[in-house]
Amino acid sequence: MGHHKFIGEYTGKYNSTTVEGGKINSSKGTATIKISEVGPGAYLETIVVDGKTTVNTLAFEKDCVLVAQAQSGEGVTNTYFDGKYLIHQLSNKTPTVWLVKNYKFKRNKHH
Repeated sequence: MGHHKFIGEYTGKYNSTTVEGGKINSSKGTATIKISEVGPGAYLETIVVDGKTTVNTLAFEKDCVLVAQAQSGEGVTNTYFDGKYLIHQLSNKTPTVWLVKNYKFKRNKHH
């Protein structure tokens, strides 16, 4: 597979949990992710959430995991393979809200 194993397009679902002022909220939805190498060891991850919100992160590979600072600048993401699934995790904290978002993707079939 080599270091290009992440490159491609994937489709899947996410679960999101937020904690604000002691109140916990969970939600879920669908998402796609496209990963491309944009420079030596630099991977652009473009996620489209629920078909409307686009999130970009720029990641590096460490121990078979793509690690990035969240687009907000207030969190971290990890992307890795778990069997046949691509897992993308976001942990983020704004001044008042903690957020964890777990994505599970399958690679799109080539036509």
